[in-house]
Amino acid sequence: MIIHKHEQGSHEWHLERYGKIGGTALKSLMIKKPIETSALFLELISKASEDFELDPGYISDDMQRGNDLEPLARAEANEYTGLEFKEYGWCENEEHPLSGCSPDGFTEDKKNGLEIKCPSGKTHSKYLMDNVLPDEYFWQCINYFLVNKDMEKLYFVSYRPENNFKPLFVTTLTRDQEIMHTKQ
Repeated sequence: MIIHKHEQGSHEWHLERYGKIGGTALKSLMIKKPIETSALFLELISKASEDFELDPGYISDDMQRGNDLEPLARAEANEYTGLEFKEYGWCENEEHPLSGCSPDGFTEDKKNGLEIKCPSGKTHSKYLMDNVLPDEYFWQCINYFLVNKDMEKLYFVSYRPENNFKPLFVTTLTRDQEIMHTKQ
């Protein structure tokens, strides 16, 4: 895995990821339809044929909430797991540099990853009741394993400090589970 240590959201981070497939985009690749009709394919073609231009993009209130709460969620996950997760910029698969991720955290040995969500109360309650990795984040989480060949376990965290019952929800995904799930 190649690690680019640019701060997430910085100009350099955007430039490093330009024209590449991250965890969020992987889901659209896995949809069963012809690749040439997908929005991701058209976006990649567009970026391959144009120079990089920083587009700060839209930041919704929910996205800003996640940005604000992520450091607190990481600290809670560190305490819960007994591990220390550190944020990294952009990480690329060595063999396939078009594939990468911006992890919310890796341990120093890179064997454990962390994906953080800071959702609404309704969504957090659903995660608590379902007690499984939410389907909408499956491919984003799988992408960690595709990018980082040494990773053994991913911790998916939903953090909602306003929840008086259980502000931290944690579920894990291992490389073996990933293989079993994708074969089904």
